[in-house]
Amino acid sequence: MSFANLAKDLRIARELTLRQFCAEAGIDPSNWSKVERGVNPPPGDEPTLKSIADALGLTGEARQQLFDQ
Repeated sequence: MSFANLAKDLRIARELTLRQFCAEAGIDPSNWSKVERGVNPPPGDEPTLKSIADALGLTGEARQQLFDQ
């Protein structure tokens, strides 16, 4: 599964709108929408990935899976 699909599925599973998720993660909704649609590549820097994982409530193996994408 691609990073885009995984991140979107996890966000939807948490019942977060795109804007709610972006507010929690501290990222731009317009850019994040492009990431989820596969237009932009996933973020590569660790601080942003940590913010995304935190906003998605990921721990352990699920968190690592996001980082490995």
